Amino acid sequence: GIFNINIFIDPVKYTPLVPSYEDLTVVEESFIHSQMNDNCSTVLFDPVIDRRIYRLEILNVYEVVAVGISDQSVKYNQDDRPWIGGYDMIVRYDSCGWIYHISDCVLVNEQFDKGDRVALEVNTDNDEYEIQRIF
Repeated sequence: GIFNINIFIDPVKYTPLVPSYEDLTVVEESFIHSQMNDNCSTVLFDPVIDRRIYRLEILNVYEVVAVGISDQSVKYNQDDRPWIGGYDMIVRYDSCGWIYHISDCVLVNEQFDKGDRVALEVNTDNDEYEIQRIF
């Protein structure tokens, strides 16, 4: 897929952790998948997000499958899907509109398609917070 991303957490600068540049090219805030393969590209952003409220917004230019957050212990390699580290370690919003937490579909929302903007607002300012990464 191709997407543009904005992470609204000032003043920290976030760096994409791309598992394989054979699969994905990064140009400023655009992420462009190679036409040479069909590998999954799960991208993390560093540094990890600690206690705060933040907003992640993407523009789905073409075929984004999911967006979400993962526990800081989850690592991704080439062609890994977001749930490879365990369903209990991620929360994801699939393009079909399903929102998953700990492997269960907890909410059905609107699907998102080519040209749609998708935003996640996450509040980790509570007593039971865990440090999160965006994927």
